[in-house]
Amino acid sequence: MPIHTTQALVLRTIEYSETSLIVWLYTQELGRIHVIAKGARRTRSTFEGALEPLVEGELVFYRKKKADTLDIAKEFDPTNYHRGLRRDLPRLYRGVYLAELINELGEENAPNPKAWSALTVGLNNLVHAPDNQLDVVLFRAELGLLESAGLQPSLSQCAACGAPPAPTYPVSIPGGGVLCEEHARSDPAARQTSPGAVKTLAAIVRGDAVQSGPGVNNQIRDLLDPFLRHHLGKALRTTRYLRRRARPVARPRVVTGGPGEAPDLALSSDPLPRVHDAARRR
Repeated sequence: MPIHTTQALVLRTIEYSETSLIVWLYTQELGRIHVIAKGARRTRSTFEGALEPLVEGELVFYRKKKADTLDIAKEFDPTNYHRGLRRDLPRLYRGVYLAELINELGEENAPNPKAWSALTVGLNNLVHAPDNQLDVVLFRAELGLLESAGLQPSLSQCAACGAPPAPTYPVSIPGGGVLCEEHARSDPAARQTSPGAVKTLAAIVRGDAVQSGPGVNNQIRDLLDPFLRHHLGKALRTTRYLRRRARPVARPRVVTGGPGEAPDLALSSDPLPRVHDAARRR
């Protein structure tokens, strides 16, 4: 079996047998991959404390030749625990959201440098951004991931013909973005949205420095969430936690499944995230 080495970010894990873990990772060179980390659950394992969601590191693994078998992790050397995310719930929820999004958008064994850059830069920016810029940082990373998958909505010109958008910035989710007056009249899926939200998103795509308040940020979420549901065929579980700030909320955790089953991010009653617990133990 050939040995491969690549930078990787842990997305999810599930327990496999009494001693091992199956790990979902997004990698710099191979896109999304699944590996089995044998003995990872044993005391004093070489993987102990490393294979946690949002931990980035150097992965060394054996590549299996058969498509229906898991690759085998040999080593995982953490290079970035993203501790700044683990110490703050709003940052953590946004980081977990990006992990869930790339797990859905990223293709297995398909390298995507743009996706890797949007993901890792986004997580690092979430660590360092001021509190009032967290949503803008998330939107920028989110749009980058959508662009890497060829799904970024058209925000500055009509998605149907390229003409300037109508003054009220009507949007068609299945149509792919804003519409001109003519196509807004003929598209049954066209709906009114906030011009300010669309203009803010367009500025983020251009790379402009953006300041936006909670009202506009919620309007942007009202636009992006149905857009993602349309393309993914489902809602992301962590979306509902992005707007909650005033009171403790349920933590994201990994729900384990059987061998070969994809794990799901779910919720428990503990207000502190599991990844935060892992960071505190170090």
